[in-house]
Amino acid sequence: MLILNDDLIEEMKMPEEQIKLEFAIWLYQMDKISLRKAAKIASLDWLSFSEILCQRNIPTVKMSKEEFETEVKTVNSLLK
Repeated sequence: MLILNDDLIEEMKMPEEQIKLEFAIWLYQMDKISLRKAAKIASLDWLSFSEILCQRNIPTVKMSKEEFETEVKTVNSLLK
């Protein structure tokens, strides 16, 4: 559990909810936690958290170029 000191919150000049959101986004971007865990830290459902990430141009699906190409091939083969 993350406990933020009132003095720290006041010094940051941000609402506690915003601090939790920014921290969750940072952890997610650093690949330290999953999207669902980040959403929980931010006190949001995963869809709302995903929408915020999209608004900030942060990918919600993380895969390598090779994984992406494999997925495209699979989808194309299913469409034939």
